[in-house]
Amino acid sequence: MAEICLVEERVVHHTFYEIFVQATPLLVMMTVWRLVLGYIVVNCSRSRWIKRNKDIPKLLRDDKYKINISVLQQTYQKELMKYESNKIEGRSKVEYNNDTPVNGPKGFILQVQNNAELIPMLSRELNMSSNDIMEYWRYLRKLDKIEKNLKKYNEEIWKCVTMTCITIFGIYVMCHEAFFDDPRLLFRQYPQQESRLIQLYYQISLGYHGFRATCQFFEPKRKDFWAMVIHHWVTVVLIVASWWTGVMQIGALVMVCHDNADIFLPAAKIARYEKNVFFTNILFALFLLCWIMSRIGLFSWKVVYPVLFEAYPTYTCNTYYGFFAALLCVLLLLHFYWLRMILRIAYTALFVSKVVNDNRSESSDNDM
Repeated sequence: MAEICLVEERVVHHTFYEIFVQATPLLVMMTVWRLVLGYIVVNCSRSRWIKRNKDIPKLLRDDKYKINISVLQQTYQKELMKYESNKIEGRSKVEYNNDTPVNGPKGFILQVQNNAELIPMLSRELNMSSNDIMEYWRYLRKLDKIEKNLKKYNEEIWKCVTMTCITIFGIYVMCHEAFFDDPRLLFRQYPQQESRLIQLYYQISLGYHGFRATCQFFEPKRKDFWAMVIHHWVTVVLIVASWWTGVMQIGALVMVCHDNADIFLPAAKIARYEKNVFFTNILFALFLLCWIMSRIGLFSWKVVYPVLFEAYPTYTCNTYYGFFAALLCVLLLLHFYWLRMILRIAYTALFVSKVVNDNRSESSDNDM
């Protein structure tokens, strides 16, 4: 093949409408799959998680208090709304007898305990001790946290199972593509002629990332919410752009280098929700290993180096070459940046807390 710059006359033209039509069914399937799996996971886990809490309050053990439960539940909801309002407004103190922090896992309990009028008033009206009231409210608070963490638990199981299937399929696709063994084949023609397997791989990946980019607005919020919004929507844009510009083979390589690490991190979080410290640490170690081997090693070897040094001269005159090459380099630098954060978490787990903690998660994760 003569080493000339390939012109940009497209052999296969993928319009945005064609991409939309091919990706929409997979997006719908991801939505249905999430709802079905979520229903199964939540309903199978709720009773088991509640049974972990062996401190059943006196009010639920004694029938004579049943009339009081509805009153306490209504008052609890009112105080909880007040507590959440304080957090939303950014107030760091609650003005009762003294200044009490509202942030943290015990913020709500401290708020009601320091209300000079609420607990004594309820104690007189219901003929109950203050300790019994607070015991019941602590129990309700634990149930609220269980429901909140069940949603996160459900999310991690869905990600782990879905990414396992996508990763296995991606590896299967690469086993049938010659360019995985010899990346120089990527630059023999433009646009790249994708196989049916690569096209299906793209449809599935776009359905997955498109669903995550949309549904994250309805998921429990984390500290890095806006960072993840940017991450997911940029991923969607890159998948669509590589599909539209005819470089799906390179795009498939990028995705297969990234997918496997997204199995072990959700798996580690699942083990943490199950309070299994041993498997949490083992799975996080596997996540770290996969990150280094695939997102840095394999990604540099199979994608970044060929794009920078094997694409000349056939692709370098392409209008989109500089755009994609720059983004791939930025992505590699981001991997090194995130690797530094991951190593810091690993160091803390090994020498400080002895267990892996996700700093992005809210404090309620630890208080089930």
